[in-house]
Amino acid sequence: MSEKYHFGHLPRTNASYPQRIPGELLRRAVDEVENNIQAPKSLILFGALTAISVATQGVFDVQKPNGQVVPVSLMLLSIADSGERKSTVENVFLNAIREFQSARDAEYQEACAKWVVDMKLWSATERKLLKSIGRVSLSDSELDGLRASLLDHEKYKPVKPRQMKLIYGDATPESLFYGLYKDFPSAGLISGEGGSILNGPAMRDIYKMNSIWGGEAIDVSRKSVESFSLEGARLTTAIMVQDAVFRKYLDRSGCVSRGSGLWARFLVCRPNTTQGKRFIKNGTLSWVHRESFNERLRQLLLLNLDALPERGYERSVIEFSPEACERWLGVFNAIEEEIAEGGRFCEMRDHASKLAENIARVAALIHIFEGEGEKISVKALNFAIDLCHWCSDEFYLIFVPPNPLPEEVQDAIELDNWLGRLRREGAEWVPKNYIRKYGPNKLRQKIRLDRALEELFLERRIRFFEVNKETRIEFL
Repeated sequence: MSEKYHFGHLPRTNASYPQRIPGELLRRAVDEVENNIQAPKSLILFGALTAISVATQGVFDVQKPNGQVVPVSLMLLSIADSGERKSTVENVFLNAIREFQSARDAEYQEACAKWVVDMKLWSATERKLLKSIGRVSLSDSELDGLRASLLDHEKYKPVKPRQMKLIYGDATPESLFYGLYKDFPSAGLISGEGGSILNGPAMRDIYKMNSIWGGEAIDVSRKSVESFSLEGARLTTAIMVQDAVFRKYLDRSGCVSRGSGLWARFLVCRPNTTQGKRFIKNGTLSWVHRESFNERLRQLLLLNLDALPERGYERSVIEFSPEACERWLGVFNAIEEEIAEGGRFCEMRDHASKLAENIARVAALIHIFEGEGEKISVKALNFAIDLCHWCSDEFYLIFVPPNPLPEEVQDAIELDNWLGRLRREGAEWVPKNYIRKYGPNKLRQKIRLDRALEELFLERRIRFFEVNKETRIEFL
């Protein structure tokens, strides 16, 4: 049996949802929305990341530590049943984008009115030049002069204003991609009731959806109207859908969409319900942190006003710090190792092939939004690693029928969750005997506890030390 190399520490499978979001703006906004709306936290974070992705993708790219420059755009799938407040979460975080778009729509209408007038004046001058051809016989030199005048006049033809459309709902592929080409080259395909997108025409053009995620050019051929090539466009896709609707979609189209690599590009979550636990804690709700979130979003959205091809705009490229580069490369190699037969990702190699890039994108979005430092920190990257691997577990449960975990691994998961409560209360260590007395019932047996502790030790979650012959467990 060949030696197995370990290139980096990956989060364990079935780890708890990562609670500690780096950066105060995002963390405080997510915590406030969780307190006020009491929707599942992963659903809330996905809503926030959707808004950040839409606001930043048009003006920033990220350079992965391997040198490749890629978009920061995300594809996000949230599966939650009716009553989980999906639409409420969407409205909380997208409201600033919709307000920004409404203001641009008003400016667009004014610009269009001016363009109509300018176009009439331009056309009148063109007609005057053309009439001069038919009135008298012109010499060759006079015709050349008129041709030059027409060519010069063509340079000043008024350009129709671009509409800054940032959010699409149930759009056809033609209207979506044409809007990105003709109007604004960055937008979000978003639905709080995702059945309309899943069952609509946009998701049927799978290969174009895959290409735009990767930042590749798209050729759109149309019979009756203008064909075009879409280059440099960016699209965030966020779908919130009920479980029954998504299951029906998978039964109908799942094999094709999974086989094409579409769902491999998505970060997915299917959170546990909070219904039945959403008690009112106080009568007055504060939204101060949401407003801080929205203010930062507005700052980023303003940068998009210059992000138009005719202005020669080039996106800023975000890079990783040296320490974060080393960490990302280690995780990339560890993921690659786990694609092998019998590895963690052997049954979802399509997903694993995009995982390191999704990690880079999430880290970049958090870094850009928080505006801390020039380069992506290890702190932001580590959270992205934890979040995206948690999404990997969700992906596995949704798309791959899971095999039962070994007993010691299940025990380790339960023990880690129990120890997590002590960590959150500020404890740095706990006596082993304390776990035997007060820990999960089934782990009060010495053999099962020792096996579970050994699993956590191998995963670098804990370490052992002794004081006065007492074995203690230190949290890492």
